[in-house]
Amino acid sequence: MALDVVASIPEPPLGLVREREPKRRKLQEEEWEQLLQELSQDSASISGFSEALRQDKEFMLQAVKHTWKALAFASPALRADRDLVLEAVLIAGDALSFASEELRKDKDLVLQAAKNDYLALRYASEALRSDRDVVLEAVRLNGHALGYASPELRGDREVVLRAVRSDELSFWNANPESICFDPSFKAAQGSHLACPGDVVPVVTLSLEALRENEEETVTCEATLLSGCQIRFPVHREGRISEMVDSVWSAVSEVMEVPSWIHVVLDGHEEPLSPFDAIRPLAELSC
Repeated sequence: MALDVVASIPEPPLGLVREREPKRRKLQEEEWEQLLQELSQDSASISGFSEALRQDKEFMLQAVKHTWKALAFASPALRADRDLVLEAVLIAGDALSFASEELRKDKDLVLQAAKNDYLALRYASEALRSDRDVVLEAVRLNGHALGYASPELRGDREVVLRAVRSDELSFWNANPESICFDPSFKAAQGSHLACPGDVVPVVTLSLEALRENEEETVTCEATLLSGCQIRFPVHREGRISEMVDSVWSAVSEVMEVPSWIHVVLDGHEEPLSPFDAIRPLAELSC
């Protein structure tokens, strides 16, 4: 009999349902706004929010914008949600600590996080802390990221050079057996040659005068991307580092430049490496 009564209850008119929906939505927005204000004042307040809210992706996306720590209270499913985790880690690299194990293995996500906050490397998977691309991005942003890299990469001279150029103190996180007694590293450390991928001025260098002239010191030419040409002295018996110093000094007279530049030899595509700095200049002029 009860079933008959329930079955006989008429459904509300469609127009009434449509009328109630905006009201319901407005009440939800007001509730969310109040909760988010509480969250802004006290990040721990989210621990008292309902389980339904912590499972609601739309709400949690707003929550992590107020505080990345909200990710810690999201449901397990949402801590494995790439959109939500990315939103949080772009605010603070530490947020990666609350992400699912699978997302901490996601190279693209960790790369984006490392470009924004080097601390993301600390919580990346072991495989990604051994990934050269990820570690290079992190140490470029902050040399202290070197301390979170794998032992192998802490002995990689390019990785360590990037870290040291970001912060000299990060050298203490390097693998001393691989770096300390490497003369090419010491020369690169004091060189004006940029590391691959650095966004710095590019100078195309012609050593034609050095090949055609047997004098001890000759004047060579270089061209900036702007088309501006500069002239600088080169000592035939010197090292590449000394020539680059001359180029950098000449460039700095015509424009403001950072501490490092890319130097591309005429007829070549790739710039000189910082680890070329120790080589005798005669090797280039042959």
